[in-house]
Amino acid sequence: MGLNKVKIKNATSLKYVNTLGTSDPCIIEVVYDSVKYGVPIDTGNAHYEWIQELLDDGEITIDEADA
Repeated sequence: MGLNKVKIKNATSLKYVNTLGTSDPCIIEVVYDSVKYGVPIDTGNAHYEWIQELLDDGEITIDEADA
């Protein structure tokens, strides 16, 4: 099954991933039940919108990308 709002909310890890060679994040890596999902940082993406809602409500946090 794919990624949904419940999996995002209960993820074991949420982390920004930078575009190769830059400090600009391009996706959010979501780890749920040992499965990694990559959510593009795009306001037209439903998964990204769910992440923003949960973030705004204080229900999740997202770790910074590796340097």
